[in-house]
Parts: sequence; structure tokens; C-alpha cells
Amino acid sequence: MPLLASKTNMQDLVGVYLDSNHPPLPRQTYQIITAPYEYVVSLPSKGRRDLFTDALNRWLKVSESDTRGIKQIVDTLHNASIMVDDIQDESSQRRGRSSTHMVFGIAQTINSAMFSINEAISRAQRLCGSEGVQVVIDELSTLYTGQSYDIHSSQNMSCPTVEEYIRTIDGKTGGLFELNARLMVLMTPTKIDYAILRRLVILLGRYYQLRDDYNGIQQPVSDKQKAQQLATPWCEDLDGGKYTLPLIHLLNSGEEEHLIKSVLSMRHATGKMEDAAKYGILERLQRAGSLEYTSNILEVVHQELVEELDRVSVSLGFENPEMRLLIDMLKK
Repeated sequence: MPLLASKTNMQDLVGVYLDSNHPPLPRQTYQIITAPYEYVVSLPSKGRRDLFTDALNRWLKVSESDTRGIKQIVDTLHNASIMVDDIQDESSQRRGRSSTHMVFGIAQTINSAMFSINEAISRAQRLCGSEGVQVVIDELSTLYTGQSYDIHSSQNMSCPTVEEYIRTIDGKTGGLFELNARLMVLMTPTKIDYAILRRLVILLGRYYQLRDDYNGIQQPVSDKQKAQQLATPWCEDLDGGKYTLPLIHLLNSGEEEHLIKSVLSMRHATGKMEDAAKYGILERLQRAGSLEYTSNILEVVHQELVEELDRVSVSLGFENPEMRLLIDMLKK
């Protein structure tokens, strides 16, 4: 065999490197990149984002096709964000199933999330033009900023003030609600200004997250419930070192603050909090009145939501029973 290939053979060998007209990767490649996203889409969901969009449309009268497109954009960004959130929070489960990165790995999950975000931006461009793209960019920036504060608090065990926490909620949960509403307003044939809806949208995002805080840190009341909880992750906000409203109230109450912080610091070593430590914190939350405080705040925000809905309905000239039903559903 000659040591050097002939000129013709060499051209054949290197041609693959020089050809600029290779066909794109096969569709199987897209199945690889979208598989993590499709997995998270398959997880159980209450569909409340779609209910919110439909409730807004009672006022905005956006066409069915445009409404469907906006739902796709918002759902895509929401699902991509929770794929990344679970990695950042070191959450092993999502909605009772394995988190996406536990199935596909961190690298593939991040890649799929970024691809999905890019797809959402492209869809916004096609549906809403440059204004829609700007709305998505604005609200994604707000979401990333809110997430950065959340991560900073958890990693540095730095308890935020209530005001800081509310502003973080407005950035994270509220950002997606505002994204949804702003895109709908862009596509409405009516003359409704987003400023009329903004306070209602912000309060709705706050209530949604505060209710999630409250529901996510409840004391089981029976041995059966305890056994069920011990079989699956529970009080996962404590595993992630998240500062939710009940925990912020507890730390500000002076109820064994140093002990609580020591317990929270231990989760950094193992990635989660032991069940016994969780029960200890739950007992202190009860004793300090933190759960009662959170419940009272929820009542105040819910009442304000109802009153704001009434104000918006008067301003726009007609009632919105779908939005009222959604607000009532969130209370349950």
C-alpha cells in the first residue's frame, strides 16, 4: 500500500471537509433536541395559563388562531424555564415525576430548553412582528433577573425582605403573566391599553406564587399522609433552600433564627433537607404563626384581586365571568 494516496483519492478523502452544500441534519436530530422538552410537556398540568389567556380574551377579542399562537409561545417559554429551574434548584422531581435533567442529563436538558426559547422567539416574530419579539425579550430579561435574586438568596442563605421577595415574584411568576397579557394586547382589535390590565395581572401573578408557597409547606395531619409524603419528595422548597413567604416570616419573627439558619445550611452538604429537619421547621412555622400569617396575606391579596377585577370591568364596560372564575379557582 503506498504511503501517500493519489491526488484523486486525496480529493475524495477530503471532499467531505470542503463541501459547503451538505444537506441539513436529518429529522431524527430534531427529535433528539426536542425530546427533553416533549418530556416536560407530558407531565401533569392544571392548564391555568391557558385559562388565563382565555379569560383575558373575554375583553380583548383576539382571533382564535392568534390566541392559539400566543398560548404556544407562553407554554413553550414556561416549560423551558422550569427545565432550567429544576437544574438550578437541584430538584429531582417535578409534578410527581422525575425532573427532565434526571432523565436526559443536564447538558441535553439545557440545550433543549435554549432551543425551545429560540423557537418561541421565532414564533413571536411570525405572529406579532418585531413588537412581539421585544415583548418576549423584555419579559425574559425580567424573568432571568428575578431568578438570579432567587438563586442568590438560596446559595448565600441570605433571607430577603418581604419587599425583595415580592419583587422577585413579580420578576419570575409575574413575568410570564405579563408576557401573556402584553402579547394578547398586541393582537387585540380593540383599543384596550395594557395599563388598564397591568395591576390585575401583577396581583394575579403574586397570588399564584404566594398560594403555591402556602400549599407547598403544609404539615401532614395523619400517619397515612406522613407515610405518603415520606415515600415521595415533600416540602421541596426546603430541599432547594428557597425563601418562601412562610419561611421569611419565621426568620423575621426571631423564633430560633440561628437554629433555623443552621438547619437550612445543612441542605447544602446533601442537596436536600432530612425529613426530621423538615418536621422541625414545620413545627416552628406553626408556633410562630407563619402559616396563619401567610393565609391572612392570601386573603388580603385575593380580596384586592376581586376588587381590581371589578375596577377593570367597569373601566372596560362589561364583566368578565371567566376571569372571576379563574381567581376563585386559584383560591382552592
